[in-house]
Amino acid sequence: KIDPYYNVRDRQPYPAVLLTAGWRDVRVKHWNAAKFHARLLEATSSGNPVLLRVTDSGHSGGRTAEAAIDLDTDVTAFFLWRLAASARAPR
Repeated sequence: KIDPYYNVRDRQPYPAVLLTAGWRDVRVKHWNAAKFHARLLEATSSGNPVLLRVTDSGHSGGRTAEAAIDLDTDVTAFFLWRLAASARAPR
């Protein structure tokens, strides 16, 4: 199934997830990300965060340089946060 929503399985230990969506995206509507976010929150058994970041921009284009930097900063911060968390986890 191409829609990731339908591939989510209950009681699975999903990793930390950062979903992004654009309010003005004409290709992928923001509610698809919101629906997927809610489904992951319901299904995961891992306790890892499932975050949703919605911006005012569209699909790739139509984004200001500042908005692109903000997104890149948030994605990088999320990655580093989870990388640090995994480094502290007992093995």
